[in-house]
Amino acid sequence: MSAAMVPDLDAPTRALSLLRTITPDDMIFLHRGQTQEQLVKVLYNIMHAPQPRRNRIWLLASEFQVIVTFLVCTVMLIKKRSLGKLWIITKRDSCHGTFYVANAVFVLVVGVAVYLVAWGVTALVIAAFSYAHLSSMEWWWVIPLPWVPLVIGAYVSIHGFAVGCSPGSPLCSVKAQHSNLGCKWYYLAIPNWPALVNTTLILPCVLFFISAIGLVSMSGYHYYHAKYLARKLLSLEILHEIHALAHNKAKPFTGDQLVASDQLIYTARRVTAAYFESHRYVCINLAIFAAASWALFIPCIIYGLPNIVSLVDHVCSRYPDPLPPNCTTFFQKLLYLITKGRPSSSNNSAQINLATWKMTILAIVYVNILVFCIPAFAFVPIYIVAGSYPKGVLNGDIVPVMTTAVLAISLITIASCTFFASFCTVATLDPLFRAAIGLNVIRTQNPKDITVVQHRSRHEQKIELGLTSPSMLVKQQGQLSLSGVQQVKPQSERMVAFKASMSTITSRKVDEEEDKEEDREEDKIQYPDYPREEIRHFQVHGAEEMASPNSDLSFTKSSI
Repeated sequence: MSAAMVPDLDAPTRALSLLRTITPDDMIFLHRGQTQEQLVKVLYNIMHAPQPRRNRIWLLASEFQVIVTFLVCTVMLIKKRSLGKLWIITKRDSCHGTFYVANAVFVLVVGVAVYLVAWGVTALVIAAFSYAHLSSMEWWWVIPLPWVPLVIGAYVSIHGFAVGCSPGSPLCSVKAQHSNLGCKWYYLAIPNWPALVNTTLILPCVLFFISAIGLVSMSGYHYYHAKYLARKLLSLEILHEIHALAHNKAKPFTGDQLVASDQLIYTARRVTAAYFESHRYVCINLAIFAAASWALFIPCIIYGLPNIVSLVDHVCSRYPDPLPPNCTTFFQKLLYLITKGRPSSSNNSAQINLATWKMTILAIVYVNILVFCIPAFAFVPIYIVAGSYPKGVLNGDIVPVMTTAVLAISLITIASCTFFASFCTVATLDPLFRAAIGLNVIRTQNPKDITVVQHRSRHEQKIELGLTSPSMLVKQQGQLSLSGVQQVKPQSERMVAFKASMSTITSRKVDEEEDKEEDREEDKIQYPDYPREEIRHFQVHGAEEMASPNSDLSFTKSSI
């Protein structure tokens, strides 16, 4: 380039913006009066962005944590697969249509596991490049990729938790009963339109994935274009000096104290502008990630916190004895549950039991992890964007921001992912959670008063009159298993009728001699006209739905 074609180096520049392409005129840190040695050092700082050796320690520690946590997650997945059906998304039918609900815990564990693999590979690359004295810009353009599975996994998990477990969800069988629990929280409702709810599960994930991959591709393209431009425009002597600085072998070169010409300064501006253009796309990608993280924080607050308030009220309402008088607020009830409210029985279905207590504590821990970890992960991209753009670009030095960001990612990964993966592993390995649909294992129910009305059958009347042989009485004990459900009364006075099974109507086979003897005895006596089938009526007060032979109404943890 001739001197006549060099633009004015002192021309005024516009303010930097993520939405505007970086031009050579924006590189004002390269100006007249600088020596060639100073120019080479600036180019080295931008093209290589060297990382300090102390970062390698944190990177290796982070990699060790990644390996340990990933192994724990793998063991958890294998163990859960051996305990039963392993699923990610399932269909749930309702009167409004079919909804797709994600397994809240499992999806989040998968997202964390994929993130750990991606970050582990990235950490190894960073450490290897640092040992080999290679440019940090070689890996900087892919730095947003490890966060993609974390964001998608967190979003799908929260979606499943809100749709499947929220009191305002159309899938909640007792949607209108939370007001009867004395709960004063206003729950944000879930739309009743399945197409809309199912679309919100898939569409945001697809859009985020496409935007992340597209921006990473653009940043990679501009990086390799800048690398090609540097080799094409810069002299071999300058490139050799930059390489010597990277390997700590720099020596004085010819003309190092000479003032750089305008042509050399403008050439250096073109090269640095190309490198910072790649960094601009990285910042855009990180800004989108930060926005997505804070967007995920919103449903954690408006769905997660009201949900745990509802669960705590539900658990407290099922205690057989009244709570202490000072337990009136949510935090007082929660403290009571943790310190003194642990039940000692796990087989009482009508009152508070150990299964309900454990699932309530699990849901509380799950929501609080999301509430605190999501902002922590959003802090890193916010720091990178705010620290490097536009201040770092205008100063021609983004190395301090990159160094601090790598250190912060390592610390947050060690602190958050290890704790979270351990929590999910312990929670999933517990036998109670084998049948759990994510965290959708608790239904907000009112305590139900059950009145049992028994009608004796002809078979029972025979036993009362002493017309059955002792051997039959022994064989008939323990045979009164209930199966089948029939609706027998209107909603004003609901009755759940359990029809006796065949093992109840007739006992096991006896000897032919005993049967014939009973037949002869029956011919001599006339019985009252009792029904031939044994019917046991359970009158349920406060139940919102009638049970049917195909219903999932049950007072056990496996039905939830």
